[in-house]
Amino acid sequence: MKKEVKIAGAGISGLTAAIILAKAGYKVKVYERNNVIGKRFNEDFQGLMNWGFNEDVLDFMKRIGLETNFWNKPMNYLDIFGPDNYKGSFKMGKPFAYLVQRGVGERAFDQSLKNQAIKNGVDIIFNTPRKASEVDIIATGPNFDGVTDAMASGYTFETDSSDISAAILDDDLAYDGYSYFFIADGHGTIATCIFGNYNKISEYLEKTYNFFEKNYSFNVKNKRKFSGIGSFYLLKSEKRYIGEAGGFQDFLWGFGMRYAMISGSLAAKSIIDNKDYAKLRKKELGGLLKTSIVNRFWFSLLGRYSYKRFIRLLKKYNDPIKFFTIAYRPNLISKILYPIAKLYFGKYIKDRTSK
Repeated sequence: MKKEVKIAGAGISGLTAAIILAKAGYKVKVYERNNVIGKRFNEDFQGLMNWGFNEDVLDFMKRIGLETNFWNKPMNYLDIFGPDNYKGSFKMGKPFAYLVQRGVGERAFDQSLKNQAIKNGVDIIFNTPRKASEVDIIATGPNFDGVTDAMASGYTFETDSSDISAAILDDDLAYDGYSYFFIADGHGTIATCIFGNYNKISEYLEKTYNFFEKNYSFNVKNKRKFSGIGSFYLLKSEKRYIGEAGGFQDFLWGFGMRYAMISGSLAAKSIIDNKDYAKLRKKELGGLLKTSIVNRFWFSLLGRYSYKRFIRLLKKYNDPIKFFTIAYRPNLISKILYPIAKLYFGKYIKDRTSK
């Protein structure tokens, strides 16, 4: 009989690992500190990243054993604004990302994974936190240790306006980061994601909201504010830390859901196949994470002066997916710059787990 596996945390990474292990015949217990799954989120839109990989993210999910019958919306077009209202509009042959909702609502991505876990016999135990030493897999969410990597704040709302997909690169609205606006199927999200000047997050959000109001026509019902913090670092621990608990997130844009599922699947694989988790994650994710550090280095170094040039470069490629796939692929330049970028960011990428 296969052993019981204990997992701390019922987020995306923890539930991914749980589902895969349960399907492989393991008895799985997931300990969740909150009374519901998805409590961190507010029905806001987030994107399942679909760049930097040859495989579509939904195909990847099916391959590792996850169902894809949750609500999602493919992003096939995107307006990108830079300073001085400079704009590029892009239509893509395949989705740049898939919009999903996060939270406790019925159509939220979090609830789909919860339902899949329960269907496969996973035992989810609420209001029961667990330490890393008490479980086989640690999926407890952001691990800050006094360091904030990214902060987001925004509004969600209902609307009967047409679908919109837009982003802004402008330090006056999102310091060293970006703002975004999505409307899909009657639901909207406007938010700013910043990588510094955190005491000005409310100011950036209001400027972002006003910007989109001036550039698009839409109505708003039941407007609600939300906020959150992201975590990134390079994991060194041999333990099975996954998702944001292991720092698995894109260091440039802050996208983390695909990394959460990858790390969760690798932790499950390490148990099922009796393989070294550290080696698996290094092979699968190491190059992508290091390249994202180099990309963030360029972004921070050049700042707002590069934003228009960046949009012009995307226009040259005529498809952001092609550009980002190349930009995220480890190459000689990224390997040369990585030690410099690693030194530049210092404390931000230092392992924050308890060994």
